[in-house]
Amino acid sequence: MNVQDAAIQILKDAGKPLHAKEIAERIMEAGLWSSDGKTPEATVSERTGLNCTTDSAL
Repeated sequence: MNVQDAAIQILKDAGKPLHAKEIAERIMEAGLWSSDGKTPEATVSERTGLNCTTDSAL
C-alpha cells in the first residue's frame, strides 16, 4: 500500500484530523507502510499535502 492510501485509511479509522507524526506512527503500527528514513512523518506530510494541493487545483 502506498503512503497516501495508508494515510487515508488511518484518517477514516480515526474519524478525526491527526498530525502527520500520529498518522505515520499509526500507519507503521498497523503494518500498512514502512520507512527506513529518519522522519517518516515528513514523508507522510509531503505526500498527503501534495495530494491535497493537486486536488484543490481541479
